[in-house]
Amino acid sequence: MTSSVTQLTHKVDNAYIARLFMKFKGRYNTLWTSRANSEEEWEFIIQDWHQELSKFSLENTRTAIEKALSIYTDFPPTLGQIVQLCMKASGVPDSREIVRLMTARDFNHPLVKMLFDNLEVGQ
Repeated sequence: MTSSVTQLTHKVDNAYIARLFMKFKGRYNTLWTSRANSEEEWEFIIQDWHQELSKFSLENTRTAIEKALSIYTDFPPTLGQIVQLCMKASGVPDSREIVRLMTARDFNHPLVKMLFDNLEVGQ
């Protein structure tokens, strides 16, 4: 009997991004693979995605990816769209929600209060 070692990934790393890209390749086929023309370009894209997604926890990133796969069924998501979903998964409200909360003077989220205070000072 042979045994295999399964490496557990507890953070967003290049290996996680590579697995994610394989999932996107399977899901979106040429819509995904046509994003780069060479291995060098793919390496740059992987590094870019790693740099941005490593700012979030693995749990929040996984939640965002699951959400993205259900939202973006016809076209692959962009890095910016994934980052927005990661921010939402980590509890950061999007810009429309921030404006809505500031208008309602609902300052329960510290980011909303900080932005509101900065607007008050700037006037």
